[in-house]
Amino acid sequence: MYNIFLLLFLFIPSLLCATITPPIPKSATDLISYRDPITGVINIDSIEKYNLLLNNTNISPEYYTALLITKENNNENICLNCQIFENEVYNPVNKILNLYGYNSQVIFMKISSDSFTNSENYQIFHYDLENKIKTVPKLFIFPPFLVPNNDTEIVMAGFDYKKNNFYEFPIPNTILDSKSVKISLTDYIAKILQVFIEIPLDEREQVSSFMVIFVTCLSIFVFFKKKIYPHVKSFIFRFIAMLASFLIIYGSITGYKFTVINKIPFIARNSDTGEIMWYSGGFSWQFGIEIFEVSGMYILMGLLVLTLIIFPKFYTNSNKKTNSSGPSTLLLLLVLLGTIIVCMALTLLMIYFNSCFKIKYPSYPF
Repeated sequence: MYNIFLLLFLFIPSLLCATITPPIPKSATDLISYRDPITGVINIDSIEKYNLLLNNTNISPEYYTALLITKENNNENICLNCQIFENEVYNPVNKILNLYGYNSQVIFMKISSDSFTNSENYQIFHYDLENKIKTVPKLFIFPPFLVPNNDTEIVMAGFDYKKNNFYEFPIPNTILDSKSVKISLTDYIAKILQVFIEIPLDEREQVSSFMVIFVTCLSIFVFFKKKIYPHVKSFIFRFIAMLASFLIIYGSITGYKFTVINKIPFIARNSDTGEIMWYSGGFSWQFGIEIFEVSGMYILMGLLVLTLIIFPKFYTNSNKKTNSSGPSTLLLLLVLLGTIIVCMALTLLMIYFNSCFKIKYPSYPF
C-alpha cells in the first residue's frame, strides 16, 4: 500500500506539470523540416507555417531566404506565368543549388495567396502582402540580417520579410524562354553568394551534345584515314601523326576533363614558400599537371612490366632463328642485364610514386 501511495505522489505532480506546461515554440529548423522532398521548396500553405515565417526574425539563421510570391492555378484564377516560373525556373534552380551543396546557404520558400482564401487569418496575409504586391509572381531574396546584440557585438537576427532589405529578381511579365530565365536566376543567386555555379545540361541536351561531338570527330577520323593517310609515305609525318594521336588519347582518358569542368588550375604555386605545387593535398582536388604526371607514371610502369615479359620471349625466339645447338652467352648476358636495369627502374619509379601518394594521403603507413 505504501508503494502505491508513493507512486501516486510522484506520478500526479509530473502529470499536472506536463498538462500545464506551455508548448515550446517552433523555430526556423521546424520550418526547414517542411521542405518538399521532391522540389526542396518550403510551401507556406498553412497558418502554422505562415506564423513560423513571421516569427522567424529572432532565430538567427545564417542563410539567405528566397521567397516566391505566386498564385495557384484553378478554374477561376489562371496565372500561366506563375506556373512556368515555378516549375521551369524556380524549382530547377533550387535543384541546381542542391547539386552543388549550396542548399545550406539558400532556403527556397513560396507563398500562394490562394492558400489563405478560406482561412481566418487571411486578412493578416492580405494586409501583409497582397495590398503591397500588385502583380505576381515576385521573387525576393533576403540576406542574413545583422542587429546589435550589445555595445560591442553584432549577431544574426534572421529575416523579417516585411521589414528587412531584400534583392528582387526581375521576372519577365511573359516568360517566353524559361531556359534563359533559369540561367539568369542561377547567375543572380551565384553573384549574391559570391560563388561559381555551372548549370548542368539536361539529359536531352547531353545526348545531343554527345552525338554532335561524336559524329564530328568520327567523320574527321574516317576522312583522314581513308583519304589522306594512304597517300602519306613519309616516316616522319607518320610518326608525328602517331604521336599526335597518342597525345589526344592521353589527354582524353587521363581525367584532365575533370579539371576543366571544375575550373581547377593546371598548376599552382605555394603562397608561403613560392614553390610550385605539383600535387594538391587530399583526394577531392587535383591539378591538371598532377593528372598528366600520375598517368605518365602508370604508362611508364606498364611499359616496364611489358618489357619484363618480352625479354624472355625475345631470347627464346632469337635462339630458334639462329638454329644454334646452345644458347648464346652474349645474348643471355644482355637479357639478364636488361632485366636487372628494368627491375631497378621499376623499383625506383614505384618508390617515387609512393612518395607522391603520401602527399595526397599523409597517414599512408607503407
